Amino acid sequence: MNRLVSIARQSFKRDGPPQIVLFVTRRCNAHCKFCFYPPSKTPEMTLEEYDRLSQTIGRLHWVLVGGGEPFLRDDLGEIGLLFHRNAGVRYLQIPTNGSMPDRVENIVRQICPKAPDLQFVVSISVDDTDPARHDEVRGIPGCFDKAMAAMRLLQSLKKEFPNLGSACNMTFTAYNQDRFLDIYRQAESSFPVDTLSVGLVRGKTVCDDAGQGLDMEKYRRVHEYLSRSHKRYGFFRGLEQRLARAKDIVQREMIMEIKKHKRMPLPCLAGLKSLVILETGDIYPCEMLFDRKLGNLRDFDGDFSRFWQSPPAREFRQWKKTCHCTYECAIAQSIIFTPQGFCRTLLAAMRKQD
Repeated sequence: MNRLVSIARQSFKRDGPPQIVLFVTRRCNAHCKFCFYPPSKTPEMTLEEYDRLSQTIGRLHWVLVGGGEPFLRDDLGEIGLLFHRNAGVRYLQIPTNGSMPDRVENIVRQICPKAPDLQFVVSISVDDTDPARHDEVRGIPGCFDKAMAAMRLLQSLKKEFPNLGSACNMTFTAYNQDRFLDIYRQAESSFPVDTLSVGLVRGKTVCDDAGQGLDMEKYRRVHEYLSRSHKRYGFFRGLEQRLARAKDIVQREMIMEIKKHKRMPLPCLAGLKSLVILETGDIYPCEMLFDRKLGNLRDFDGDFSRFWQSPPAREFRQWKKTCHCTYECAIAQSIIFTPQGFCRTLLAAMRKQD
């Protein structure tokens, strides 16, 4: 219930977004075929700059720290703690390809004891239960076995740190769509994580064929199964679990509508309720609008509040969006923070759920 209260409070936040996505590095040891942010060397923000950002962004509900491979940053744990201490972050999630279990353990041991009221989730990305196929798509020999070791390690660490959560995010692509339902079922029974989620490949991918010829009927069947899966809702109980299932149902329906009609069925709140901040300090409304740069933190001496009141940021918040993407994080905001989305979720929650 505390989670619902926290989300409700964020609905009225006006001095900045309640959630952000931080790309802390573009470096990566993988070469994933479906990646939309391929590895590169860029001038990364320093720990001091993240300190300044976390002190000027206001209260945050949720932060996702991405990349690149976030665990390549030696100061990753310190970055997470800065946002907990200075911005009051309650939920911190860091996705990883799982290829560096030792680094994962180090960061968990750095963050969890110092922030016992923070829910810290490490999400391991695995897209196939066939090790050879997974490694081939990821471009790292032995990546599957290391990811499994990272999952087992996280489950062991949970005995020490009750504020730690483990997740696996699977990406639905042209490479695995024909077998995805079987893959998910196998993962459901064998992956040692709290929750399993599924994302749809998006953006301009490294290999063009990753997102071509997608069978949305197969995607729909996967998500229908997912909404009945107890493994999907390992973080939730009672009313929260029912609402989380309903949100997933509405999100699936929206994605199907978007792919079919090429329009957003609900207002998009990207740039209002969330932002993407790259490792260079560049700020974008979301991962799919890299042609709409809003500014760079370094042009505002790292002061987010100054950026938020700048003409480009204010003008974007008035823009009536005509874009239509399937970016799940942005869609979730539309569902949670708009009256239309809230009503659709309540209606879905009142339907009979298995």
